[in-house]
Amino acid sequence: MPVLYVETSALTKHYRRESGSEAVNLLFAGTSFEHRLAVSFLSLVEFAGLVTRLRRGAALGENEAFGIMSRFSNDCLTLDIVPLTNSTLEAALEIAANHGLKALDSIHLATMAELRRASLMAGATFAAVSADKELCAAAKLEGIDTLNPEDQGALERLREMRSGT
Repeated sequence: MPVLYVETSALTKHYRRESGSEAVNLLFAGTSFEHRLAVSFLSLVEFAGLVTRLRRGAALGENEAFGIMSRFSNDCLTLDIVPLTNSTLEAALEIAANHGLKALDSIHLATMAELRRASLMAGATFAAVSADKELCAAAKLEGIDTLNPEDQGALERLREMRSGT
């Protein structure tokens, strides 16, 4: 069963219509029997902050922001939420030094690497879904299969990833 790590830049596309939303929505349309979706606990924090900033900046109304957070909370019940651990943060420090990524992107990449190792040990395929081009490039250098939902052909690739091919 494929494990798909959904980084925050891709995750937000499920709740707001923007470039790449159709591809990310496809991930959430499947059942847990087809694939597992994983997010870092860090994404929960980033997402809550984003919705609050959009509401304060009047890009979202109060009711819309509440609706998005309610949907997100419900979706979290079906997501594998990967905790932040000391080993993740230590790996992120090395990643930041090696790739020059921002702190939060380094933590995401460290989480991806740890989840990839665990998935492969369990006999599952693994890929990361992110709309952050710099993060995707660094992940590829670390040997992690990535998909940017904004790229041409993303829908077809996601269909393949979901089926584990």
